[in-house]
Amino acid sequence: KDKSVLGVIGHNSSDATKPALAEYKPAELAIISPTSTSIFLQGNNFFRTVPSDAAAGKKLAEYARKSLGLNSVVIFYNPDSPYSDSLREEFTNNFEKLGSSVVRKMNLTEPKFDPETEVPKSLYEDNAQAIVLFPDRRNTDVALNIAIANAQQMARLKNNPNPKRQGLKLLGGAILYSQITLDQGAESIEGLVLDVPWFREAPQAKNFAQKAAQQWGGSVSWRTATSF
Repeated sequence: KDKSVLGVIGHNSSDATKPALAEYKPAELAIISPTSTSIFLQGNNFFRTVPSDAAAGKKLAEYARKSLGLNSVVIFYNPDSPYSDSLREEFTNNFEKLGSSVVRKMNLTEPKFDPETEVPKSLYEDNAQAIVLFPDRRNTDVALNIAIANAQQMARLKNNPNPKRQGLKLLGGAILYSQITLDQGAESIEGLVLDVPWFREAPQAKNFAQKAAQQWGGSVSWRTATSF
C-alpha cells in the first residue's frame, strides 16, 4: 500500500521470498533477488541476479557423475523448504539422466532424525557412495552433524585392517558456503564439494573481489557479488 516503494531487493532466502511474492504480485511490485534460487519462485514481477537451482542442480549432478564417478547417493533435505526441495528435484533429475541413482531421500526435519544412525545406513544398507546435503537455513546445523558423523565413520573404517567399504563423499548446496560451515564442521567437511554461483578466486571474478576486499576490508562471498 506504500506507493513510495518502487521495488524490492531481496530476500535472503527462497523460503522468505516465496510468501513475500504472494504480497508483491497483487500490488505489481517488482522484486530482484540476489540469493533466492528456488525453481518454484515464478512471476512476471520476479527477477534475480543469481542462477536458479536448475543450473546448480545440473552442475553438481554432472560433477558427481563425470568427475567423481558416483553411481549412487543419498540426499538429505527439507521437503517443506522451497530452496531445499528445489535443489533436490533438479539434482535428482539430472543425476538420473546420467544413469546414476538417488537411492534414498531423507527428511532432515524428522523428529527422531539421528545422523549417527543415518550415515552407516547410507553406507551399508543403501550402498551409497556419497551423501548430498541440501539443508535449508534452519537446518544447516543438522547437515553439519551428518558431516561430523560421516568423518567419525571414516575414522572407524581406517582403523579396520580389512575394510569392505570406503567412506562416503560429501556434496552440498551453496547455503553451506559460509564461515559457520568452516567453524562447526572443521576437519569433518574436508573434501566437501559445493556448487556456488560465484567464487572470488575464479579468473573472471578477481577484479570485483579485489576491489570489494579493499573497500570492505575483507574477502567477500558469492552473496556479496550477486547483491552488488
